[in-house]
Amino acid sequence: MKCSRLVAAVSATLLGLTVMAAADEKADKAIKELDQAFAKINSYTARIESMTDTEFGPGHTQKMEMVGKAEWLRKGKKALMRTETKCNTIKTEDGNTTKTPSTITIISDGDFLYMLTEEGDQKTVIKSKAQSAEEHHPGAMFAQLRSYYDITLLPDERVNGAACHVFEMKMKPMEGMPPSGRQLMYYQKDNGVQIKTEGFDANGKLIVSSITTDVKINADISPDRFKFEIPEGAQVMDMTASQQPPAQAESKTEEPEKEQPKQEEQKKPEKKKGFKLPKRPKLP
Repeated sequence: MKCSRLVAAVSATLLGLTVMAAADEKADKAIKELDQAFAKINSYTARIESMTDTEFGPGHTQKMEMVGKAEWLRKGKKALMRTETKCNTIKTEDGNTTKTPSTITIISDGDFLYMLTEEGDQKTVIKSKAQSAEEHHPGAMFAQLRSYYDITLLPDERVNGAACHVFEMKMKPMEGMPPSGRQLMYYQKDNGVQIKTEGFDANGKLIVSSITTDVKINADISPDRFKFEIPEGAQVMDMTASQQPPAQAESKTEEPEKEQPKQEEQKKPEKKKGFKLPKRPKLP
């Protein structure tokens, strides 16, 4: 009896692993198809809308609504990007509600990415390293997400009339972390562009959503659209130093230390020879 139960348990486990492997293969195939489709486009423009709804505690909420446009251009191995959005942040705390308008402009010139936030008279710029064109591909993004999420391919859906691959992401269980919700990501099958996102908390409440419409593939975009100048009076936060890999930082400090001993070794023999030559006749 015990033996039959053990066999049944092992069989069920193996069946589960087989189903998971098949699901992974389907997801991998879909991601590969999206990568191939995205590799064929050189640029696109689109309209974007997004919403976040965050609850910090009883009576303390924050909702952000954003509307704007996006531009993306491939330049060799670099990706040039620009998004301009108008935002409204609605905060409610202890029965008091405030509404704060702002604008967010994000520009990547292929080398650096700048995020300019303007709220009233305050201007803040965050500078960081830009991602390459390859890192913008769906495959590269999912490769990073798989370190933290379990990804499942769901049945296809249509968004704004376009056929889409739909992926469900759930945070991998972590010790000491409370249960989390799930995210749904929609990618247009014929071009590989992500056009919809939905995020739900552990109770199933929609807390994040975004929709991309009016997508124009291979649109004519001037490279001048991706130039950025820091506005006068803006506070700048440069994050590029913290993004530098430790190995590169160490190699840069070690290089001069290696060169200095070599230079000293070359000079020392010359000085010794110069002193020894005149002393040799006095040795007998």
